[in-house]
Amino acid sequence: MIAMDRATRDNGCLQVIRGSNKVGRINHDQTGDQIGADLERVDELLKLQELVYVELEAGDEVVFHGNTLNRSDQNRGANPRWSLICCYTTRSNHAFKKTDQLQLETINMLRDSEIGPIGKAHLLILAPSMNPGRPTEAWLSWGKG
Repeated sequence: MIAMDRATRDNGCLQVIRGSNKVGRINHDQTGDQIGADLERVDELLKLQELVYVELEAGDEVVFHGNTLNRSDQNRGANPRWSLICCYTTRSNHAFKKTDQLQLETINMLRDSEIGPIGKAHLLILAPSMNPGRPTEAWLSWGKG
C-alpha cells in the first residue's frame, strides 16, 4: 500500500493485527454492506495479539502478508486519505470455498509507453468523483514537474 495522502488515526488509517498472518487464512463473509473477516475469530485474536495503527506520510509504503488481518476506520476528518493498494497472493494460498472472492489471473506486462494513456483514461472517469471541486484538467497535470 502506498499512501497518497497522510494517513493518521484521525482520518482512519490502516490497522493491522500483529502476527495474524500466522493463524492461516480466515473466512470472510458479508458484514453489513461490506465483506469482512469472521468477527468471532477476530475478537478472539485481538485478546492475544496487538492491534497496530499504521500511520503514514504521503509517499510512505507498507507491505504486509496477504493473510494479515487489516481494516481502517471511516474518515471523519477534513483531510482526504487516498492510497494505492496492490494485492498479490501465491497459488498455494487456496480459498476455503470455491465461492470465495479470490480470482487468480496472469499479470500481463505493459511497456512504459502504454501505462500513461491507460492511466489518463481511467483518471478522466474517476476525477470528478475524487474531488468534485477540482477541474479534471488539474488531475491530468498531477505528477508533471
